[in-house]
Amino acid sequence: MNVRGIDTRSWARRWAALLVLLPALGAGTALAQVSVDMEIEPGVLAVGEQGELTVAVRGARRPVPPPLPADVGGLQIRFSGSEQRVSIVNGRRDEALVYRYSVIALKEGEFRVGPIAYELDGQRLELPEITVPVVPGAAARGGVRSLSDALFAELRAERTHPFVGESFDLVLSIYFRTVNLDRDLNLTGLPESGLQFQRWEELPAGREARNDRLYEVRRFRTRVRALAAGTYRLTPQLRVQLLIERRERRRQPFDDFFPGFPDLPGFGRVERQPVDLPVSPLEIAVRPLPAEGRPASFTGGVGRFNFDVTVEPTELAVGDPLTVRLTIEGEGNADALPAPPLNIGSNFRAYEPQLATRDSAPTGRRARRVFEQVLIPRDETATEVPAVEFSYFDPRAESYRTIVRGPFPLKLTAATNGVGRIVAPPAPGAEPSVRVEGADLVYLKTDVPRWRRTNPTPGYARRFWRGYPWLMPLLPAIAFLFDVRRRARAGDPARVRRERAPRAARAGLRRAEAAARAGDRVAFHDAVWASLAAYFGDRLNLPPGEVAAETVIARAGEAAPDAWRDEVRRLFAECMAARYAGAGAPAPDYPAMLARLRAVLRQSERLKW
Repeated sequence: MNVRGIDTRSWARRWAALLVLLPALGAGTALAQVSVDMEIEPGVLAVGEQGELTVAVRGARRPVPPPLPADVGGLQIRFSGSEQRVSIVNGRRDEALVYRYSVIALKEGEFRVGPIAYELDGQRLELPEITVPVVPGAAARGGVRSLSDALFAELRAERTHPFVGESFDLVLSIYFRTVNLDRDLNLTGLPESGLQFQRWEELPAGREARNDRLYEVRRFRTRVRALAAGTYRLTPQLRVQLLIERRERRRQPFDDFFPGFPDLPGFGRVERQPVDLPVSPLEIAVRPLPAEGRPASFTGGVGRFNFDVTVEPTELAVGDPLTVRLTIEGEGNADALPAPPLNIGSNFRAYEPQLATRDSAPTGRRARRVFEQVLIPRDETATEVPAVEFSYFDPRAESYRTIVRGPFPLKLTAATNGVGRIVAPPAPGAEPSVRVEGADLVYLKTDVPRWRRTNPTPGYARRFWRGYPWLMPLLPAIAFLFDVRRRARAGDPARVRRERAPRAARAGLRRAEAAARAGDRVAFHDAVWASLAAYFGDRLNLPPGEVAAETVIARAGEAAPDAWRDEVRRLFAECMAARYAGAGAPAPDYPAMLARLRAVLRQSERLKW
């Protein structure tokens, strides 16, 4: 038996080299991942008000505090501490060392902090410049003469003269001061045709100085697509909920026996008051696409796009399939475009293009569509796939653009699949005459194992499909019933909401159960409130701002049991009181309140609304 010897000196040299390289590799990795961000909150300060400047350092091996920003004229900046911040978003861990500085506004004006440069782990970093507007101190404390001084809304469009097919942002801003707003609001009165509105999303809150006063601002954004030319006047109606503290405390059941007893649910000092807030009208003039200069390959694309084409395979035999993949990606209406046409002539057999991929960003800004079209060369003269054109209209430049990809050369060989057929009978006494025609698709999946292609159909499958002729007459009836149901749902939004009410309530229950397990009192009451609002809002087809205990009880009618009415009032009142209670409020009986919520929802399903 032969045994190979081990050269220990060679292995020692390798390990030594590895130990020398590891620090360098680690340093290179750390160097590539170091980043730093700086921001100031709030973005606008009043004279005498304090804000906070934060510097977040990520990926550093030995974090070093950045140099203290110098006082900038009307701003006083002082270091206030640091902390380690770890967050996990979509499974990705984000870890940063955050340095905090207090910022005090000393006088009115517009001041700039930064830029600040310093070195960290051998890398030169630069903190960007931040502009901090400071408004007079009276702006934060000025008197309010009317509700319009404390609360108003504006609607602004990114584009007021878009083209047909163009998408743009529409932003609703709510300005308020010296008042408290609830989270719920309702916006109606937008056009139902000509403009297509996507789902509204709330943007980060901020502050803004208007008319020498400082306002808190809530902003909501939607993506709008112009569908038809014309002038559209947007006159929306906005309903918000004000949180108002009662001047007089309601009398409670135990006041005669226990004076000064704490407020019970339903007897608190905070109530919601709906207010219809006027919004200034906004006109959107949609222009038609110009006819001059419109390319023949234009299929309706409006925006800014990239276009790419690939052909696979490029080496094949006559009669074998190839796939042309066409990719349209960009900002615009790519999600509504058809596949660009292929001018292939008679050298190919072409199948209809199929949509393989459709991706859209949540905000509706970017979209990506991938089409696949199968071609089969008829003979060896099909030496290339011709060039493909994609044309679109750029609304910013107000002109048409055309992108050309190709042509794509092919390397063809004679057909080898052996598929043929006799097209004419032989003459008497002559040899049979056989002519091989171009073959169509033979095996698109050539990697299928032979045992799967030759395995006979199982017995149960043969018995099932033996009766398929009896099922054929039923298919039109089944399709008709599905179509009737689909049309009924499409014309009755209230029915759709009624059907989804139990599902919405179950989602809120699951969140409430999770908050109860975590012992999070605030999240628990928010989830219970969301479950009630979602269920009764969908069940009764109510807008979010109209879901209240008395509204639900009034819609239930006289047939609703008194116990159910009392329980609905209690649940709404307890949620309302808990949502605005202080941090020291006692924790509820989580299992009991969940059981009561389930009982109310089950009994609500049995009521005849």
